[in-house]
Amino acid sequence: MNAEKISANPRADFFNRAAGQWDESLTPEEERFLRFIIDKASTAPDLGKRVLDVGCGTGILFPFLQNYKVVAFDIAEEMLKRAKEKHSHNVVDYVCGSAELLPFQDNSFSSVIMFSVYPHFEDPAASLKEAFRIIKPGGTLVIAHTKSADMINLIHSAINGVVCSDFLPDPDTILSTIRQAGFNIEYSEFRNRIGIICRKPGL
Repeated sequence: MNAEKISANPRADFFNRAAGQWDESLTPEEERFLRFIIDKASTAPDLGKRVLDVGCGTGILFPFLQNYKVVAFDIAEEMLKRAKEKHSHNVVDYVCGSAELLPFQDNSFSSVIMFSVYPHFEDPAASLKEAFRIIKPGGTLVIAHTKSADMINLIHSAINGVVCSDFLPDPDTILSTIRQAGFNIEYSEFRNRIGIICRKPGL
């Protein structure tokens, strides 16, 4: 791996170093929540089943996306390397890059999923606009966390490194940024966990 490339982006560097200890387990309740939010964000059959998993990490969502053709996307090459080792049959590609500048064509995905990644975006508005660009009309965006914003912010503040100030903003700010990107919000919850489903208006 090109160490010079990693150090050029401190956030990528942090997640590359963390990849070896990153695998996380989910409680049964968290698994039910993820299945619920993914099912609720389903799209019309004619949009296809191509899904972008933004901030895929080591592939925690792959088992929940068995019926989709998943493109795994992460800022950290080491995270993608660990994800590849899981040999998930439903993952069709692994791509390293920034959510603020997605290397995909316009209107090329039926859905984009952002799980446990939103506070790590350097420019959330730009990331949402990029998601809007690549989602097909009528397609969906999912933003999800299995913990509350207060808990996520507390966890991040206790971490040494670049992510110590990666905080989730208040719900109104998040929803406003989503609307400004062009999405319609169909579902949101913020109490003990975060689940947002947005849809790109159809033609």
